[in-house]
Amino acid sequence: MKSKHRSSLINATTFLLGASFLLPLSGHLQANEYFNKKEKYLYYKWVDENGRTHYSQSLPKDVNEDDITRVKASGSVSSDAEKAKEKLEKRRKARARTEEQQNNDALEKEQADIEAKNKETIKANCEIARSNIDRLNVSARTRIRNAEGEYEYLTQETRDAEIKKNREYIKKNCKE
Repeated sequence: MKSKHRSSLINATTFLLGASFLLPLSGHLQANEYFNKKEKYLYYKWVDENGRTHYSQSLPKDVNEDDITRVKASGSVSSDAEKAKEKLEKRRKARARTEEQQNNDALEKEQADIEAKNKETIKANCEIARSNIDRLNVSARTRIRNAEGEYEYLTQETRDAEIKKNREYIKKNCKE
């Protein structure tokens, strides 16, 4: 009877040891079911201006709705990250194009302003050239101030050269 008792004792011990291994497994199964349920919850994911990916269970308030992705916890993070990087890169390129367009617009405006000032200057110079021709034609003796600040009379040769120079300027620059 002793051996039968001992055999029953060994079987009971084996059963208890086996059961002790099953208990943690059953706890693991229950925890696994919990996590499986937890994975069904949605998470919010977005990429900030520095390219960092953020995850949250609550909807972020200061992020554009279009930049937020809703994912399941079991979703493929690497493919989501790639999509987010592509989206961020597209936004950066669009922003760069916008900045480039603004720079181009500013350069065009600056160039237009310069051209307008040049037209005004040319118009004023045309008026001066016409006035010079009128003064040189009215009087046979024209006085000018030389480099030393003294007045001297123009010779007929110099007077004709000045008239010719002013007419050429008008012909070249004055379209009116």
